[in-house]
Amino acid sequence: MIAQKSRALLLSLQALVSTLGLILVVRHSIALCLLLPLVWFLLFRPLNLSDMLLFLVASIFIAIQNYSVLLTGAFTFARQDFLLMPYYEPLLWGFYFLSLKRFFDRDQGVSLQWPAFLGLGFMSVAFSFFAGTVWHSVAVFVATGGVLALFHTRQDLAHAAYTLA
Repeated sequence: MIAQKSRALLLSLQALVSTLGLILVVRHSIALCLLLPLVWFLLFRPLNLSDMLLFLVASIFIAIQNYSVLLTGAFTFARQDFLLMPYYEPLLWGFYFLSLKRFFDRDQGVSLQWPAFLGLGFMSVAFSFFAGTVWHSVAVFVATGGVLALFHTRQDLAHAAYTLA
């Protein structure tokens, strides 16, 4: 169990370092769209259907969220290839979620229950409706408090710490 967790941590760190390295070195967004998934596949294989669905849903959902925030001018990307972001940006979110899943849920399956969707709603409202306003920080703070009220076990806090890292 410990060896498996150590391997998962090592793979997650390798994937993160490789991802950041490629983004720093490769200047073409389309090339990154090809290279990044290849590196992730090599590190995280074998991928199952739930891995691929998680990657796809996270990529699409966060791309929509990002675009709504980018429209407010709250922040901008230097590369604006697609929906005011680099082509590879949505893929990064799929990677982040897959990395979290692989690191934390190696041994057990996790089912999504209503609190997960409520927490998603809290964060979506905070980032979609308050981005670019003076209330953005307050909304994110309140949403984070709501999510912590829903998810506050030791494992939940470990997920939060890993996500922040």
